[in-house]
Amino acid sequence: MFKEKELEEKLGSYKERVDKLKDKVKTQREKNKKLQDEKRRVLREKKEILEKHGDQLQNLITKMTGNEPKGLSDNTEKLIERLESEIFDLKEEVRELDEENDQLIEELKERESVARYAIQSGDRTVIPKRTEINGSIMCESGVEINDSAVIHGSVEATGEVKVGDEVKIEGSVISATDKVLIGDDSEVQGFIKGAGIEMGENSSAEDIESTENVFLGGNTEVADILAVGSVKISKGGKVKGKLEYGGDFDGASGITIEKSVMPLDRKEIEKDLKEKKLEREEKEKS
Repeated sequence: MFKEKELEEKLGSYKERVDKLKDKVKTQREKNKKLQDEKRRVLREKKEILEKHGDQLQNLITKMTGNEPKGLSDNTEKLIERLESEIFDLKEEVRELDEENDQLIEELKERESVARYAIQSGDRTVIPKRTEINGSIMCESGVEINDSAVIHGSVEATGEVKVGDEVKIEGSVISATDKVLIGDDSEVQGFIKGAGIEMGENSSAEDIESTENVFLGGNTEVADILAVGSVKISKGGKVKGKLEYGGDFDGASGITIEKSVMPLDRKEIEKDLKEKKLEREEKEKS
């Protein structure tokens, strides 16, 4: 009993530290973004001044070397000297601002790379955008994978799996009890399995196995579809194999199903899903 209480206190302390770190990272990102925007604004203004004064100096030099009298007044010579000095100073400022801007970008990249870790938030694990994970993800919760992440493995969760846009997953995506939601322009190189599957536009996957409904966005491409519920395919969707479903089928114009479309009894499909699961488990053992 005391041990469980101690563990709960440690867990609470850990979560509190993670929340503080998340707030600190967020604040730093906002601060860096404001600094970067300000640097760009100043740099733009300095460059405009540089171009303006550079044109003035060029006009004076043209007058000196053109058909106008060679003699220049003291005021004109002083103006040229002042412009040359200002242009030199401005060039130095622009160079320094460029260096500071590059340094700021590098610091921001470093902070973003430090922030790329899985975060436990409520009932789901969150993978930040642009994260690259060299391996699989296995969670006893839901999983949210944000935009442009790369997973060199599979994703397995007990809860809902939500995948953002332009995500690449080199394995399969499995939810034991909930939905799988795939964003636009994402690639799943293995199969997708869940209690309801939705795929955004221009995405791809291998086999789709759903204990409920399936929705494919426009121009999305998959191998086989095996769904206990209904199936809806948007314009340009492509099924490279066969489509088997236990509910209704709604296919827009311009879709492609290369092999067969078969409405089946729900129980029969449930049986097929169980058999596929057993086959995979046997392969993993061997």
